Amino acid sequence: MMMAYRWAVSFCNTSDYLFFVDDDYFVNIDNIQAYIKKVKDNKMLFSGTFLGRSVPYRVNGSKWYISWEDYPYDRWPPYLAGGAYFVSLPLARKFNLAFPFVKPMHIDDVYLGVVAKKLDVRPLQNKDIGYRKVKVQSLRRYIACRNFSKRDKQRHWLYMRQFKVNIKPPKMVQQIKVPQRIVKV
Repeated sequence: MMMAYRWAVSFCNTSDYLFFVDDDYFVNIDNIQAYIKKVKDNKMLFSGTFLGRSVPYRVNGSKWYISWEDYPYDRWPPYLAGGAYFVSLPLARKFNLAFPFVKPMHIDDVYLGVVAKKLDVRPLQNKDIGYRKVKVQSLRRYIACRNFSKRDKQRHWLYMRQFKVNIKPPKMVQQIKVPQRIVKV
């Protein structure tokens, strides 16, 4: 995650916002664009699925285990579930500068919440990012959602096509021209 931030602030410096998303999420590009227009002046945006009162997992053997020595508090600071979230570029720069001064931990989304707390940044709930399983019929309203089997992904895709939901790629992707190859047999 730290490397992703370093890369983003170095090579995406003309962007206003960054959208981090895991590969198991369904993403609706049109809803991303609409959301960005809605929050266009928020220079400290940090929004996604808000988790405000989570408790560290203290059972050894779990991938989410954290010892009392590594984190000596009863509750995590407010954080965003790491599967899909937005961050403004100015805030991403602040995160990137703060990383070397905050002890790393193996739970990326919680770590980012710890860094945000040290920077006095409060994560915001984004109701349009689905963290739990989403019904096919409500897919149009979400920016991103997860928990799909391969069959679910096919059903979602067919549903979007059937009801002519606008799922064309963004303009920058449409502008990429792939050279045609002629093969003589």
